[in-house]
Amino acid sequence: MATRQLAQPSRRFALRGTPFLMFHGVGAESDRYAVESDRFSSFLARIRQRGFAQVSVETFAASQASGTPRVGITFDDGLLSVYEQAFPRLLAAGMSADFFLCTALVGTSGYLSWAQVVEMQRAGMSFHSHGHRHYYLSHLPRALLLSELTQSRTILEDRLGRPAKCLAFPYGSYNRFSLDIAREAGFEIFCTSRPWPATAGVPLIHRIAVGQNTTLVEFDRILDGDPFIYSRHMARNVSLYPFKQLVLRFAPSLLGARANKEPA
Repeated sequence: MATRQLAQPSRRFALRGTPFLMFHGVGAESDRYAVESDRFSSFLARIRQRGFAQVSVETFAASQASGTPRVGITFDDGLLSVYEQAFPRLLAAGMSADFFLCTALVGTSGYLSWAQVVEMQRAGMSFHSHGHRHYYLSHLPRALLLSELTQSRTILEDRLGRPAKCLAFPYGSYNRFSLDIAREAGFEIFCTSRPWPATAGVPLIHRIAVGQNTTLVEFDRILDGDPFIYSRHMARNVSLYPFKQLVLRFAPSLLGARANKEPA
């Protein structure tokens, strides 16, 4: 029975590409994206059991398609729980992950400190930008957008002693304008929240959210590139898009978003 449960499902109709997983918190946080700690360990175990090779954002963006199944593990926001819960579990599993930080939030309540970030980097974890103040970037004035991104990249490079090339757009929101300004700010690789497998060698990396309602069965189907699972996630994103655009523009606090205007 155990062998049957772990057998890899047929990939005959699988979507092409590599699954990049987007996590947020791990543990007992109230965030709907938070994954319970033991379930997170189960996800890591399943990746190993299924024979997936882990790949980082930077390596993947510079690589070609591979015959070996690969998976990317990413975290947004830099919540404290990733140090307390995710970090030790990743080490125990012999894995690493890419973490996207809002540099203005590092060291504040509920978020990683710089000392923790440095410790994690020394242990093999990678850190990138999630903006400076977690603003909704797509409709920021040009000057403020460039300032937010440049400030974030500069702080990361000063603190961590390595180039900051990667940006994950807060709320998954980006457009041609924000992409152009991000490139002007010095970023080269961009992670989205579009739930679709990522294509090797392309600087725009799509990711699928893994949250508190993701079961082990669904996780397997995400790894397999099951078109039904990805299409279901995509349909949800599309259906919510008009509502989110209105709320984020006129009442961003309802979605926990930062105001899109120059701070006083």
